[in-house]
Amino acid sequence: MTILQSAIICKEVQELSNGNLNFINVSSQFYNKEIAEFDFVVSWILQEGVYKEKITLIDPSGEAIPSSEKQLEAQNYFFTSITTFTVEFEKSGVYYISIGLDEKEFMKIPVIISSHDTE
Repeated sequence: MTILQSAIICKEVQELSNGNLNFINVSSQFYNKEIAEFDFVVSWILQEGVYKEKITLIDPSGEAIPSSEKQLEAQNYFFTSITTFTVEFEKSGVYYISIGLDEKEFMKIPVIISSHDTE
């Protein structure tokens, strides 16, 4: 059984003393021409085993820009993965974050990039 439980975009993740995670500045909108650094948090329900997670940021033209691949070693049913992206969004539009596990895409989350014109 593999279930994508949640996916969150936020500015920062802090682990509290009780082990819970605190998500700071949850968002899905950024501005173009600025360098954005954000955390992407994915929570899975997995059987015990080893998995390959792939998180890919896709621009409005369908091009994959940064991506992250990591091996997950699940020892119980609940597993949380945190990926930090630093990217300059070149153009406005709808980008997507693709979430994959073992070569299967589970979800695409839209990320809105707005123009930051001051004119």
